Amino acid sequence: MENKNQETRDERLKFAFGSHSKVGELHVTSDDQMFTDIANAKAHAKSLDDKNVDTVKRSEYVKSLDSSKNPATSSKSERELLFEQHEKLFGNLPKSNASTAKVKEKIEAELSRISEMSKKDIEGSGEEQNLDGSNVDGKDATVNGPQGEGAESDKEN
Repeated sequence: MENKNQETRDERLKFAFGSHSKVGELHVTSDDQMFTDIANAKAHAKSLDDKNVDTVKRSEYVKSLDSSKNPATSSKSERELLFEQHEKLFGNLPKSNASTAKVKEKIEAELSRISEMSKKDIEGSGEEQNLDGSNVDGKDATVNGPQGEGAESDKEN
């Protein structure tokens, strides 16, 4: 029964923090009453058998909700990811004042260009290839057979 009560408490805390966006922490008594002021929580706890008061932080219950509701936070993380991707593709970071939309547009254009070049390379070779460069039909891509040590030579000694 303790687990069910904990689930109910967690749901109520998520709801309370979700409903009161400016509340950073709540003080919860053993009968699941929630208080923003610890003094009020302790005063109420005196009337209960279990006088324990738990303090819970907002970040423990609505961390993911906060970032999805706050466009600046989610935009910032998207922006950071785009800047990292830009650096990998072009070897440098975009200008710090570049808009996220422009950086995204530039990356998409470059990825499209790379994709088109890859398609032309495949068409030019006349063979379809997997991502690892091997032929789709499973045949060995080597032209002259095995090379290196142990390979038989066409010349006889």
